Amino acid sequence: FDQIVIAVGDNSVRKNIYKKIKAQLRKKKLIFAKIISKNAQISYGTKIGPGTVILSGVNININTSIGSNCLINNSCSINHDNKINNFASIAPGVITGGNVVVEKNSHIGIAAKIKNNIKIGSNTIVGGGSYVNKNCKSNFIYYGVPAIPIRKRNKSEKYY
Repeated sequence: FDQIVIAVGDNSVRKNIYKKIKAQLRKKKLIFAKIISKNAQISYGTKIGPGTVILSGVNININTSIGSNCLINNSCSINHDNKINNFASIAPGVITGGNVVVEKNSHIGIAAKIKNNIKIGSNTIVGGGSYVNKNCKSNFIYYGVPAIPIRKRNKSEKYY
């Protein structure tokens, strides 16, 4: 084999493994694979970074950018012109409007919904079932309908 993927759901753990092995991989001429389910629909103009896993039932619309080492879980709908940054994870059933930005190392919980033109800061968690109608600051945990900041988040804190 000449390609690998880090199959770990936790963003921080995935990032730490990546940091530890990336130099070794270059020496062995291994690269990070993109794994995309045959049951996912990826529209024209979508860019997907290495190490990213996109699971079954995902629909990614036009001109969206998915960074490196991301996890896009089952049955998500990622609308047009979204930007999902490196080491982010999107849980099953998430729906985003257009022009949504999810910064690095953030997690969007199961069945959360994010309206158009929203930015989720880095290292932020949006809890399952939440509805995000305002921008979310970095290093916070948001829950609710509508989502509100619950508290600050430590960078290495687990989100499950």
